Amino acid sequence: MAECDRVINVKLTSMFRVGRVMISLEHWKIINVASLQNFVGSITIPAYTASKGGVVQIMRAMTNERARWHANVNALTQGYILTDLTRTL
Repeated sequence: MAECDRVINVKLTSMFRVGRVMISLEHWKIINVASLQNFVGSITIPAYTASKGGVVQIMRAMTNERARWHANVNALTQGYILTDLTRTL
């Protein structure tokens, strides 16, 4: 469970902290790094999958919420690159 908490804190909870700081700035842009796990689940990395799905949902909420400050919020989702670790995917 400690590993799950760590993953959620690093990948998801940190976005709320950053968002609070960014509001105090006049012009800002947030670029989140999402994952293909937003679209497909994985049985071996559920905390990572959940956190990255949450990143996309928070990004959508921040986009709507922060529009009045003319903020720019985006997410990048990378594709798979053929390596030994991704070969089975």
